[in-house]
Amino acid sequence: LKPLKSRTNSFTHLAQYPVTDYDISMLFDSNVTWTDIHDAIMGKKKAGALLQDASFVDEYHGKQIPAGKKSVTIRLTIGSEEKTLTSQEIENAANQVMKKLRKTIGAELRTQ
Repeated sequence: LKPLKSRTNSFTHLAQYPVTDYDISMLFDSNVTWTDIHDAIMGKKKAGALLQDASFVDEYHGKQIPAGKKSVTIRLTIGSEEKTLTSQEIENAANQVMKKLRKTIGAELRTQ
């Protein structure tokens, strides 16, 4: 018999304080890519200190979406390593992301 190399085990601490997933749906020009959106949120200057991650959920084109636009749903992971966040702090963090997307890419909040 020939022994196999042992697998490498790794350990990640559980978060001391809870994190929250917060979904937003925004309208973007059809030519905007997920990379553009992600870079605007998580790039060199992150869209907020409490923002831990942003991930793609869904892209939609349909009757409710204006021509030349697409709706992208983004899941924001928001949390603090120092305390449990209030609902107002979570809302403020999400609003910072939406504001940055409006300013850098011209996104609009989807209302329909």
